[in-house]
Amino acid sequence: TFVWMTQHRPVFGAVATDIEAAARAVNVDAADVLQTGLPVQEVSCGVPFVFVPLATRAAVDGAAANLPAFSALCRTAGFDDHAMFVFSPQAGSDGATVYSRMFAPGLGVYEDPATGIASGPLGCYLVSHGVVPVEQAGRILSLQGAKMGRPSWIHIDIGVGDGSITRVRVGGEAVLVAEGQLILD
Repeated sequence: TFVWMTQHRPVFGAVATDIEAAARAVNVDAADVLQTGLPVQEVSCGVPFVFVPLATRAAVDGAAANLPAFSALCRTAGFDDHAMFVFSPQAGSDGATVYSRMFAPGLGVYEDPATGIASGPLGCYLVSHGVVPVEQAGRILSLQGAKMGRPSWIHIDIGVGDGSITRVRVGGEAVLVAEGQLILD
């Protein structure tokens, strides 16, 4: 069953000025970030995420969380140190708009294969920075979790009116991967 989740309108936060520090936070070469021409920025639709754009899908696959470097970046840039989200708009044969990964080791989640609460802000970032044209804002597709062997197709619908974001929705289908029972005495 396909389900949509409606999120809050975005809050665009600080932009990192130290690209070298941002690259260290996700263990990539600074050139991988600089080649995009896009900012490293915090965006929230309820929970803040630091978005780190990367030029290629290979760079996304090569990324890894560096918690001490991420904490230092957050202190310097004024970010919350909840989570970092790397993505590339590089086209692939799969038809995804972006190829992505999410790391939140500070919250006990090294990597998440499907992060709905981060996908709304991702869509807002993509539309706000012109990666996705306004005409296509209602049809964004993020492929997340592929590197983990758990590919997740996350649909993002950003509504835009009078030059501002009016609607943020994230949707997809869920697949049961485990089931358990908790017995309390």
